[in-house]
Amino acid sequence: MINQISWISNKRDRYSQKQEEKALDVRCMPFRLSDRFLNCVGIDTFTMCEAQYHMLEAFKNHILQKKIVKAGDKLLLALSGGMDSMVMAHLFKGAGFDMGIAHCNFKLRGLEADRDAQLVEAFALNNKLFYKSIAFDTEDHAREQGISIQMAARNLRYDWLEEVRAQYGYDWIATAHHADDVIETFLINLVRGTGIKGLTGIPYRRDRIIRPLLFTTRRDIEAYAAAHQIKFRDDKSNAELKYKRNIIRHEIMPQLEELNPSFRKNFLETMERLGQLGEMFSETIQNHRKTLIREEQDRMVIHLQKLKSEPYGPAILFEFLSPFAVPPRMIQQLMEDACRSSGRQFFTPTHRLVIDRDTLIVHPYENHDTVEFTLADDQGILEEPIYLKWGIRKKTGDASYSNVPSTATLDADQIQFPLILRRWQQGDRFQPLGMKGQKKLSDFFTDLKLSIPEKESVWILTSRNQIIWVVGYRIDHRYRITTATRRILRLDTQE
Repeated sequence: MINQISWISNKRDRYSQKQEEKALDVRCMPFRLSDRFLNCVGIDTFTMCEAQYHMLEAFKNHILQKKIVKAGDKLLLALSGGMDSMVMAHLFKGAGFDMGIAHCNFKLRGLEADRDAQLVEAFALNNKLFYKSIAFDTEDHAREQGISIQMAARNLRYDWLEEVRAQYGYDWIATAHHADDVIETFLINLVRGTGIKGLTGIPYRRDRIIRPLLFTTRRDIEAYAAAHQIKFRDDKSNAELKYKRNIIRHEIMPQLEELNPSFRKNFLETMERLGQLGEMFSETIQNHRKTLIREEQDRMVIHLQKLKSEPYGPAILFEFLSPFAVPPRMIQQLMEDACRSSGRQFFTPTHRLVIDRDTLIVHPYENHDTVEFTLADDQGILEEPIYLKWGIRKKTGDASYSNVPSTATLDADQIQFPLILRRWQQGDRFQPLGMKGQKKLSDFFTDLKLSIPEKESVWILTSRNQIIWVVGYRIDHRYRITTATRRILRLDTQE
């Protein structure tokens, strides 16, 4: 525990204090810091001049108490040039950590963004720190991926930061999120609609990302920046009310503080309790995953019939589907249609959900364009889009067709190269092994009771525009091995 600090009993050198204040040109005005900050240092009300000495101690105590990093760790600081990140850099420098600097220019604010980069680079150079920067065409990336500019910037930033961290041997990436960001994120998620996870705030540490300023508020950071005359860039877009976060920051949170001056403290304490409940709930969800979900390659299959018998089925399903951006209204519709609307499909920006009898199949979109792959020679290996190895050998003994789904053995003399590997199409026909007549592939799939995603994942192999193998399912009867066969074409989809 941190010992109570009393400024009355502290025998600091008053002359030294005045000299420091004069150098910093800081007026000693009464200033009330947040309760969350005060709790970290165990003190009450003091002046702005006094605050500058205690912020660093609170920062170090916070890192120690939460075990965010350990001695000797190398930190890569993600600096935007804004006040929050520059204060974070100043604190880490004052605490004596081994650190480097990384900056992203998203090319969204023209010359202003270039000046942000110049400030961050100057800080790194003046302090003789490792520095790495990058510029992104964020708008183009957002357009290509079909996502918002904010999401595109976030993805680009974190992916690049991780590359730099790994390449240059840093242990952690530090971002400058603080307590106000936690509250804002909670309110955004609440308005948007979320599960328990969305109401538990921003974690101090996740994967290789640390957030060392969560102990303090924007007000505290502003006081520290003023006390130390820290240079930073002001992003004018932070004041624009066209963004939800800014509306919450500039309009809603001040009103909540008018209703209750202790609003921030109470809010953060409530979120901490929610976080603990969230961990308990997460354990429950993991137990349900074991009985209600099975993983099949790139898809997830949920047992809807069992889920409907659960007293909190909709809440469980919401947590199962939360990684796929499924809106709450879709959860309700899925529960209503479960087990009685087989074949019905639902779509999210990245995935498709298909009710298949008593299950729900979740799988990512695939490119179903009519792309063809040519097998030109009579032997070889294909790595994409599926693994396929083939070759011809002489028939020996009483060789017959293979009954292993991943292998096909055919009469090589009935086949003409090149072979074509492609997706099946409506209207395709073949003669399934053992049958006298031809059959539509769609009917063949219906007989096998394949789901829509399973049908769409099927590849076929053709010779002279005729199907010789429905890959993984059945060869064509006309290309089977017979007593007259002299050479065998063997194809394998497993290494």
